[in-house]
Amino acid sequence: MAELIFYDKIGNERGGLAITDNEETKLNILVFECQRAEALGILRHDNKQANYFRADLMNNDKDLSGHQVQNINHMSLIMEKGNSSLLIKVNNEVPRITLKVDSFGNPAIEIFDKNLKI
Repeated sequence: MAELIFYDKIGNERGGLAITDNEETKLNILVFECQRAEALGILRHDNKQANYFRADLMNNDKDLSGHQVQNINHMSLIMEKGNSSLLIKVNNEVPRITLKVDSFGNPAIEIFDKNLKI
């Protein structure tokens, strides 16, 4: 595993790069932070033995509940096994709108009500 951590001028962590490559997994992560919470992340994960792969672009916001070093994932752009999705979420990280295209090219839009029904 290799890591590179970015700090601001007073020593607070502002992001980093991590790369792992072992017999089972390849994992590459690039993260930028704001005020002790991950704000933007790019992830690429390959499981060599399960023939599984995933790439994410994540946009997070600070958790306003008062917890330190917490964040809420509000939006993710995901490519997984040839399927692409854009998930837009509410504060509890529950998707409310999902735009999808599966590996066969079939598009779908899902909009969830407050009871999480499509």
